[in-house]
Amino acid sequence: MLPRENPFASHRIDALPYGLRGGSWRELIGQFEGLGRRAAVVGPRGSGKTAFLHSFGERIRDRLGVNAVYVRADRQDPPRNPSEMLLLLDGTERMGCLARRRTLAACSRAWGILFALHRPTGATPLYRTATSPDLLYDLAAQLATGRSGKISRETLDRLFLRHGGNLREVFCDLYDRYADSAPSTPNRPA
Repeated sequence: MLPRENPFASHRIDALPYGLRGGSWRELIGQFEGLGRRAAVVGPRGSGKTAFLHSFGERIRDRLGVNAVYVRADRQDPPRNPSEMLLLLDGTERMGCLARRRTLAACSRAWGILFALHRPTGATPLYRTATSPDLLYDLAAQLATGRSGKISRETLDRLFLRHGGNLREVFCDLYDRYADSAPSTPNRPA
């Protein structure tokens, strides 16, 4: 199987829309504005914070016409003139204090800032991401649609537990399983 054909290739996972639980994007945008356009999406590793950032940015652009810019804060500098932008900051927790301070100072003039954090340290939570075996099962079914073989619920439950609910790690594991197996046998034992 070619890497791009693997149902768990990163470009396929990144293309999945974030499935908002409870409420609506319109309500979240209203809450975000009510928080002075400074807030955080909070959740454990592999729970969809980055996917949420991208989906939220698309909704802001479509609804308010504001350009949303994704910034991997621990790997790149924020834009120089962010006053007309919503900055979607991912990775600030991996920065040192000085780098974090510089990044926050550079972003202080932004139209809005939405942080992805594991804990709501210093930022008001707008939304909390979470995973569950049911969510994993739904996402895996969407990704493997039309592929040979279906991944058993038992296999997915086992992977969910093995990776502590981190869906990113589960999808990496599933990618390897598909890459290592013949197209007709994607369900090798865990």
